Amino acid sequence: MSVLTRYILKRCLITMVYTVFAMGFVLILPHVEPLIRSLAIGQISFSEFWIMWFLLYPMIFYLQMPLIVAFSIGLVYLLMARDKEITMALAAGASPIRLAKPGALAALVGAGVCALLSLYLLPVTILKFKDMAFVAAKRVNAKSLEYGKFNAIHGGYTVYFRGRTDSGYMQDVILKDASKPGIPVMVTAKRGLLNFDKADISLILFDGTIQKPIKKSGTINLFGFSIFRYPIGKKFTYDSPVGRAWGYFERHIGTLLDPPQSLNLSQRQRAAWMMEGNKRIINPIMCLGYGILIIGIIGWFNARVRNVYWIIPIALLIVLGIHSCYIIFLSAYVKFSSDWPEILYGVPALVFVDGALLLYLMMREKKPRPRRGGERPEPGPSLAST
Repeated sequence: MSVLTRYILKRCLITMVYTVFAMGFVLILPHVEPLIRSLAIGQISFSEFWIMWFLLYPMIFYLQMPLIVAFSIGLVYLLMARDKEITMALAAGASPIRLAKPGALAALVGAGVCALLSLYLLPVTILKFKDMAFVAAKRVNAKSLEYGKFNAIHGGYTVYFRGRTDSGYMQDVILKDASKPGIPVMVTAKRGLLNFDKADISLILFDGTIQKPIKKSGTINLFGFSIFRYPIGKKFTYDSPVGRAWGYFERHIGTLLDPPQSLNLSQRQRAAWMMEGNKRIINPIMCLGYGILIIGIIGWFNARVRNVYWIIPIALLIVLGIHSCYIIFLSAYVKFSSDWPEILYGVPALVFVDGALLLYLMMREKKPRPRRGGERPEPGPSLAST
């Protein structure tokens, strides 16, 4: 490996690492708002918050890795064009292929990381994240119940209360128990308080009534009480059977490409699963394709644009335009069709062809010949010789 290749490759990889951390932090912020709310109401602990935060990163990087690779490599080659390093390397005899080689190697590294994320880390981390989020949503505590709203609790219970006293008691409590089909129970009380045992959660109610229908006769029994303990569920832990529905992000690529018949998916759902499976193959290829394309764009326009910074909007327009059309086509096809279009594999092929064509045109360019008027004439006879 030559000094020039090591120099450019090192800059590309370092820039890619910085871009991953910077863009990852920005892109993950919209997904963190539910975690902050769960932390504020006590459904997750501080350590669980950070674990769930980092479990989201593989999904963010998997979805945005092609753009991260394009931005990182494009930034390095743009700075080289600004500092005339590309011009000097070409003048020194380096070919465009030799200049593009380290960028392609960096794109290959990015494609390998994207493949590792999409084929293994993504389903493992999202499965863990969804399990933690499911358990957190089922946890009940005093902060998770909001006054003035009907709070649905796992198991068919609904709790409403008007407000809280300074001592923490709930005021004007209404509890609806629909855990047993056909036998709804309604409990009203002036005050209430959550009680937590080792495994059970109950509501201690003060000064209220219980309305319970009798299924055989169809009448309603009304009971009054001064203190009553009503169980409303059990504590959820990670060892509890969650029984939640799985999405396709938690599935490995083999299941996505060939969904089992036991899942009873509709034709459109099956198409969406197959689309996700093929996207996990295409995204790593797009990383390599975008790397070649961005090198070709900067190298091609570097010799034609006086101000290097004009290359930035040109490159953004081309790369983001291609990527936006790719995403829009995916979304539209899943919505309006039920089959997998093999033509989608033509997108990374088109990106490769565009980048290779720009590099080929750079190699075909002829170097300008020196003007004859600029050549020095041969020295004539001196006065001493005459």
